[in-house]
Amino acid sequence: SWNGVGSGAVTWPAAINNWAIYTGGAWVANPGYVPLATDTVYILNGYNMTLAAIGSCYNLFIESGATLTVSGTLNIINNLDIEATPGKLISSGSPAINIGGNWTIWGSAGFTSTGSTVTFNGSAIQTITSNGGNGETFVNVVINNSGGGVVLDGASKTKMVIKTSLTLR
Repeated sequence: SWNGVGSGAVTWPAAINNWAIYTGGAWVANPGYVPLATDTVYILNGYNMTLAAIGSCYNLFIESGATLTVSGTLNIINNLDIEATPGKLISSGSPAINIGGNWTIWGSAGFTSTGSTVTFNGSAIQTITSNGGNGETFVNVVINNSGGGVVLDGASKTKMVIKTSLTLR
C-alpha cells in the first residue's frame, strides 16, 4: 500500500519523492517510487495531490480531509473509496477516470466533476454508492462493463445525475 505524503500541491506521478509504503507497522518514505497498477494508494488526511499525467493504481482511498485533483488520466483497476466529507476527488478540465470496481463515496461532496468522462469498465458487477444523500453527479459516463453491468446501491438511496452524455457499450 502506498500513500501520498507531499504537502501543498503535489503532482502524481511526477513527484516520485512524495510516496511512502506501509510496512505493516508504519508508513516509510520510499523515494524514487511511483505507484503502479498493482498498488493500493491512500491519499491521507491533510494532503492535496494533483494527477496531471497518467496514473494507475489497484485501489484508491481518499481519506477525509484529503484531495486528489485529476486533470490527466486516472486508471483505478479495482475500487475507489472516498471517506466522509471533506475527502475529495476533483476533476479539472476534461480528464478520463477509468474504474474497474466499485465507486463508493461516504460524504456529501466527495466528487466534483467539471468535464470528466468516468468509464466503468469492470468484468463483474460494479456498484455506485453515495452515502451523502445527494447521490452522484457526473458530466459524462461510459458503461463498458463486460460482466453484469453497473448498479446503484439501493441501501444508500443512491441516485445518479449525468449532465452531458451516457454511453452504453
